[in-house]
Amino acid sequence: MKRPSTPGPHVVVRSIAFTATALEMLEDLTASVGEKSGKKSSASAVVRALLRLAADVPDVRSRVAALIEHEQVNEAVSWGKPPKAR
Repeated sequence: MKRPSTPGPHVVVRSIAFTATALEMLEDLTASVGEKSGKKSSASAVVRALLRLAADVPDVRSRVAALIEHEQVNEAVSWGKPPKAR
């Protein structure tokens, strides 16, 4: 079956950082989605779907903020640039 020749949506390429645990979770979710749909899915497609899903979740912003705060407090990742040495 031939695909339509209309252009797809405009896509912006971004670089994001994952912890090893978060990357493993993303890879597992991507594989699971592919198994369920019968088609290979990309990590980018999964992240976009999660963002669309988050728009439907009540109180998502405060829940996400709480998870980020937990990450910052527990120093799970380094935030920002390290201070310059004098």
